[in-house]
Amino acid sequence: MSQVKAKYRWYWPELKTIEDTKAPILGGVIACSLIVTVTLLLVAFKVTEPGAIFDAFLFTALGVGTFFKSRFAAVSASALFVLEKIYLWSVAGVQGFPLAVALLVVFISAARGTYAYHRFMKAPPPTDLSGDQDSQFDRVA
Repeated sequence: MSQVKAKYRWYWPELKTIEDTKAPILGGVIACSLIVTVTLLLVAFKVTEPGAIFDAFLFTALGVGTFFKSRFAAVSASALFVLEKIYLWSVAGVQGFPLAVALLVVFISAARGTYAYHRFMKAPPPTDLSGDQDSQFDRVA
């Protein structure tokens, strides 16, 4: 019997194990880091107002929270990103739509990953159905 490995989809990964949650969560952290970096560069080169540093601070905090698998941080990062895009597009017109959609999908995947992670952590450990009575927890080193 051969096992066929499922193709990884960055845009909507399957979250069947706790290991599957790591990549989407890391994607959310990287997306927050990207937003922070670009924001700080725009402030440094005086393209935007210095008040945008607060925005960078928020995304830094949400990125750290997402790294530590906080569901609140992952969902808040998604919501903050959407609200900022709505505001930006209402003021300056729609710009960078494809990148915004890609980042939103990454943020949503990170939120899914954090929820799946907590669901897997709550679940009881799988039982050993192999018939082996000597489990790894019974062994004494």
